[in-house]
Amino acid sequence: MKKLFVLLITLAAFSLFAAEVNLTAFGDLSGAEKLSWHPRSTAELTVPQAGVLRAQGKNAKRYCGMELRKVPALDYTGSIKCKVRMNFGRHVYFVLSTNTGYFDIYLPVKPNAIQSLTIPLDIKKWRYRGNKKRPETFGNINFFAIMHPDMQKSGEFIEISELTLPVKKNNDHAKNFTLPANAVKLSGNIAEYSFSPTDGSLLAVADKRSGKFAVQKVENHYFLKSNSGDSEAFEKDDKVIAKHISNNK
Repeated sequence: MKKLFVLLITLAAFSLFAAEVNLTAFGDLSGAEKLSWHPRSTAELTVPQAGVLRAQGKNAKRYCGMELRKVPALDYTGSIKCKVRMNFGRHVYFVLSTNTGYFDIYLPVKPNAIQSLTIPLDIKKWRYRGNKKRPETFGNINFFAIMHPDMQKSGEFIEISELTLPVKKNNDHAKNFTLPANAVKLSGNIAEYSFSPTDGSLLAVADKRSGKFAVQKVENHYFLKSNSGDSEAFEKDDKVIAKHISNNK
């Protein structure tokens, strides 16, 4: 249950709604698997807490880590962002396996410290591993991985959280997206915001200059941690009991 009060918010720049997708928005391992996370090599995946994915070795093969098998269409002008914690090694490796070859980039890390990393998707900054001439573009992505070539011991782990990938704003499903006729709308100087009249979720943000959707179908996922037990809920289960729009232009 929630009461929806919509107030006019004037944004300094529409770029605040940069198209990104959060790939650690899960509460348990099942949620991570639904986002297509898989163990790399012989690693084991766990979710020690909501929004944190851990890959741990099993005293078997090397090159352990985690793989994302379904990668959205990326905006290569943007950057991958995440938080990383490792308890071994001095670098963490990011991998893009594509139809044009294998690319990786490694960044320094401090053991047992949570570090925020930003990885530009500029192909010139990525190392190319292949027998052919270095391609000029990444091509179609088969999988994205976070790993370490020496990781294999059962006591070694990599944890990631707050992982976002930059995605193309004008993808196919965005072009076909339509708003319900009874959507609650709020208009600003350069953007129009549409909310669900039933659960209050943000349905879309449209750029008034181009008429295109920059954001669509946003849903909050709630997590509550307590001594008596953890709980989670979804915005789609909320219910608007009243609404009021003020200062709408």
